[in-house]
Amino acid sequence: MTGPGTPTGEAARPNRHREAVEAALAAAADGRVRLADAFHRLFAVADEGGWQGRAASDWRRQAEQARTATLGTVDAFADACRRSLAGQPEWVPADDPRARHPGPALPAGGR
Repeated sequence: MTGPGTPTGEAARPNRHREAVEAALAAAADGRVRLADAFHRLFAVADEGGWQGRAASDWRRQAEQARTATLGTVDAFADACRRSLAGQPEWVPADDPRARHPGPALPAGGR
């Protein structure tokens, strides 16, 4: 892989830590979409009158709190990934621990 910012020396290696964080960020973004859709479907059924009464109102309030907390946690994780990426170079020296991240490197896009 070559391009702007790609080192030319053989001592440089892809930053495997950065690749892992990019993969985690992509998974978080995909997971957030899926979670938001699941909550949307759940509330759509409730809005159609499937559940009524005090117990339904209590459940809805708790479910809305769970949605807010769940999506907020995913958003906080994604923000932490973005902050980590901001400080990570794409290439590191071969002897840098980030060049030896455990596990296989993922291709661009995390898949």
